[in-house]
Amino acid sequence: MKKNLFLFMIATFFVACGKDTDSTVAIAPPDWIQGEWYTFDGKKRIMFKTNDFCFKENEKADDCYKGKIDSKAIRVTKQTSENKKHYTITLTDAQGKNTEYVFTWESGSRISYKGTTYMKG
Repeated sequence: MKKNLFLFMIATFFVACGKDTDSTVAIAPPDWIQGEWYTFDGKKRIMFKTNDFCFKENEKADDCYKGKIDSKAIRVTKQTSENKKHYTITLTDAQGKNTEYVFTWESGSRISYKGTTYMKG
């Protein structure tokens, strides 16, 4: 009986340790939005890569998200793309606060984010 209990405990340990419950979902912007987008005055920029997106304003450093996800400071909780009309990504920080980013395609070379229009660069 003790032997069976011991084997059960060992098996439970390996099953519990073998599961990855903290998997990372990567940022994956659709093809139509990938590239660099600028405001008309050139002061703001959004850059979409195959596995990242970044904001830049004036001379500040790029604010990119892949590194934050890799370090587990934030995680992707939702990501959708609707027929080249919208790209939505929701990020959640360590405290559980959600931030949703909604990018809307306006025309062949324009997208909008929070009421600001960006042109493809």
